[in-house]
Amino acid sequence: MANENESINNEIGNYLEAYGIHSLSEEAVVLPEDMAEAGYQEMPDSHIGNIGILFQQIPGLAANAASYHGTYRVYFDKSLGVLQQAKQGDGFLRANVVQFGTNNKITGQALLKAATVGPLIANVAFSTVSTVTGQYFLSEINDKLSQIEKKIDDIRQILENEKRSELQADYSFLQQVIQTFEYIQLNDFHKQATLQQIQQIRIHCLSNLNFYNTAFQQKKDTLTDLKTNTKKNIKNIPFVINEIRDIVLLYKFALYTYALSYYLEILTASNTESKYINFVRNDIRAKIKCYREIVKFFSDEMNVFLNETKVYDANAFFDICSNFIGASASQLLLRNPALGMMVSDAIKSKSDEKKKEARSEVEKQIKAAIKQCRDYTQFTQLDNNLAKYDSVINNSKLEIVSSNDKTYIKFSKIEDEDAKKA
Repeated sequence: MANENESINNEIGNYLEAYGIHSLSEEAVVLPEDMAEAGYQEMPDSHIGNIGILFQQIPGLAANAASYHGTYRVYFDKSLGVLQQAKQGDGFLRANVVQFGTNNKITGQALLKAATVGPLIANVAFSTVSTVTGQYFLSEINDKLSQIEKKIDDIRQILENEKRSELQADYSFLQQVIQTFEYIQLNDFHKQATLQQIQQIRIHCLSNLNFYNTAFQQKKDTLTDLKTNTKKNIKNIPFVINEIRDIVLLYKFALYTYALSYYLEILTASNTESKYINFVRNDIRAKIKCYREIVKFFSDEMNVFLNETKVYDANAFFDICSNFIGASASQLLLRNPALGMMVSDAIKSKSDEKKKEARSEVEKQIKAAIKQCRDYTQFTQLDNNLAKYDSVINNSKLEIVSSNDKTYIKFSKIEDEDAKKA
């Protein structure tokens, strides 16, 4: 029996080696500072369960992996994309198919493969590491979600009631996917249902992008008409600019949700096709380019407005900026109630200093709005992550190390590794 188990383990080991899956174990425990210096990144505790499954499937590690004493390494030297394609490789036998009731008349051929747990373990290893890789890339997004949340709070405030509920629901669902990614990957039915929902969100966001782009073009034409007779329509100009600002922020929210849904679709589906990943990157980049053009128009018009109103005194400036309802400026440029109250108090006050401070605050808020619209950080991050994902999946050696109840991951470009060997 022992010889039989050893033979099976050798067969599995040889099969995994052919796929570029290797494993090592040692009694010594590595120190976290040494791992960090060597370029390894510590993984969250939530990933350790998946790593345990991986180690327990590989001969040589399975007997000791449960105790996690010492150091265990699993590395893939052909990249995950290559591994996935290799699953359709050699090892099949041809068999004749004969028609029943005839003298063995051959009607076709079938492909047979020897029963072995090698392919199963290779699939488990690939699936596990795909999940871990997806978690690794999602953790980079998740770490910055709180920062992104703060940046889109202002956008949520200006959403129309109907749009607010739709867009917020889409964004909230994507957040749930990020938070439960590990569990979604464990259930094929849940995974497929999630993928369909993500795709629906992406299509919905695409519809919103088209809607806001059309709305922008209409407001742009309106502003052009108003500026043909500035003196007569000067009070209306800032409100049209403000409406454009609202459209820009709504466009940004829809665009980020669109890009995030595409990103999650690739990770959830464990898609390793480099051409498809780059197709997605180019699609998102094209839409970001369109957004940048809209932002440039808004930014230029805001700056023109600030320059042209420098010649007006504070009272005239506020008169141009404010839309009075009763005796208070409750609706002000930038839809900021606190700023509206500040301006309202300044108008009622006889203090020139107070009016000067209020005007300065209005200009400050305008510049802050421009800066907010021109912040492309979240888009740059997603684009960089897609590029890195493509490199890791299709052109990197991946190594996972477990030592002293800590798990580490490291990606190295294959050509870099080859150069070291040479």
